[in-house]
Amino acid sequence: MKIRYRYLERDPSLKKNNKELSTFILKGKFLDEKIKKSFENKIQKYLNSKYFISTSSGTNAIYLALKSAGIKKNDEVIVPCLSWMTTFTSVKTLGAIPVGVDVDNDYHLDLSKIKKRVGPKTKAIIYVHFAGLQKNLEKLKTYCDKKKIFLIEDCAQSFGSSIKKKFSGDYSHFGIYSFNPMKVLSSYGELGGISFKSKNYKKKIDILKYGGIQNKEIVIDPELNHKSDNINLKIINLKLFNLNKIIKKRIKIAKFYNQNLDKKYDRPKFLNNGSHIYYSYIIQTNLRDKLIKFLEKNHIETKIQHKNLIYEHKMFKHLNHKKHFSNGNKLKNKILSLPIDENLNANEIKFIVKKLNQFSKKFL
Repeated sequence: MKIRYRYLERDPSLKKNNKELSTFILKGKFLDEKIKKSFENKIQKYLNSKYFISTSSGTNAIYLALKSAGIKKNDEVIVPCLSWMTTFTSVKTLGAIPVGVDVDNDYHLDLSKIKKRVGPKTKAIIYVHFAGLQKNLEKLKTYCDKKKIFLIEDCAQSFGSSIKKKFSGDYSHFGIYSFNPMKVLSSYGELGGISFKSKNYKKKIDILKYGGIQNKEIVIDPELNHKSDNINLKIINLKLFNLNKIIKKRIKIAKFYNQNLDKKYDRPKFLNNGSHIYYSYIIQTNLRDKLIKFLEKNHIETKIQHKNLIYEHKMFKHLNHKKHFSNGNKLKNKILSLPIDENLNANEIKFIVKKLNQFSKKFL
């Protein structure tokens, strides 16, 4: 048995929407504004957001949100010490300084430690809803409003999660989304977006994403091309209706893991209230490297999200001393993401649990 971490080729929409996608491609409507507007309207309605603008990727969405908020050289931006690297590089690209903060046991920014890292140069906080888990950020939003700090929610892993019908991204000035092939709602390439409430940012972001050009003619603020492409917009237009079904399947797999994995593994909290969509299912063990080799031998693919904290990336070593990240340093050597793809079948899921429990019985 060969079990992949993500089964992109099993996506049922590949076959279901094949005819419509072929027709779309043959019509050559690769620059049709109607496709973009249809996508943006659907996502805006789904999120119950006032504004939503599509971008070429989630990374570029962070960059555009920061730039439209006026973040500039030497400004400081609070980021979690554990995240995908573009959370940090998006800040650095603007000449701003990413300031790492330790994470809690759910791999989210530790709210109790943020205030110690906030200074007079702090202009924004990027909060990552890690692994698909959404947390209530009302208190953080109140703090940011008081300090006049921009709050940006990185919802790349949590699109579709909600707390009492309040979706991730709704607490902040900007919600950031990614729809690349690894995401729960996935396109067939890179695609992202930004949600926001203030009309002031709509014109700014529209200009910036189009190379800094106004009305497609006059350069206002020289920038790169951050536009979304119509093929991936079309794909998400076709797949959005299936999102709730996908999330339910991932929750079902997470429940099976929680109920059947040996309790010697530190497992994530199981939530069936919509606040966790299980983009990742992360366990912890002190024998991670040995477990990875054991699972590889049994043809089970896993991932580490992520191997390095912010200070371990060469370009950030001088900015973020590891003494600030006691919990992050502990967790990074124990975390392991198991397959939780909605396209896994029942036998594959049972086999994963069987092998994990064999390992724990022998070695833990």
